Amino acid sequence: MYYPTLDNESVLLRRVAEGHQASFDSIYRFYIDRVYSFALHIVKDKEWAYEIVQDVFMKLWQYGKELLKIENLYAWLRTIARNQALQVIRRRALEMRVEKELAASWKEARNTTDDTIFYNEAQRILDRAINQLTPQQRKVYICCHMEGCSYEEVASRLGLSKLTVQTHMKQALRSIRQFVIQNYQTIFLLLLLEWLN
Repeated sequence: MYYPTLDNESVLLRRVAEGHQASFDSIYRFYIDRVYSFALHIVKDKEWAYEIVQDVFMKLWQYGKELLKIENLYAWLRTIARNQALQVIRRRALEMRVEKELAASWKEARNTTDDTIFYNEAQRILDRAINQLTPQQRKVYICCHMEGCSYEEVASRLGLSKLTVQTHMKQALRSIRQFVIQNYQTIFLLLLLEWLN
């Protein structure tokens, strides 16, 4: 299949491999709309598509000398975007399933002392994870995840670009997950045992 390419694409890729920001910007501007449209076609969600685009171009920037092996950049970008989209879909499906199971589990057992203690401990751990975020990440996380605001609303409220809000949210979620996993693996084991039962 033929994909339109950027003039001097191999030269630009070589320069990106050497860390040349302007060459990266040229590739980014040329391909961003197509990569976004491709991702949106798969995930059917604008915010997820923006997240995928961010991941795709981050991988491009970090790919280093491996960029010199790419024969068709747009085909490569589509492959990365497709893989990222499938990961997003799987992750979101898992998150929704876990949230649903947790909500049902906690709702059913909320009157027992042990479950109340467990819930309170989990909440305390989450609060600690949120408190260790940078101030900007914390504001974005609270607005998006706890108050239910869209990226556009948060961007307007905090005077940031939508892409910056998206970046802060992604970093906040990653940081919270790492904090909980590194420091409180017991909680996950308890949750797993509860789900298995």
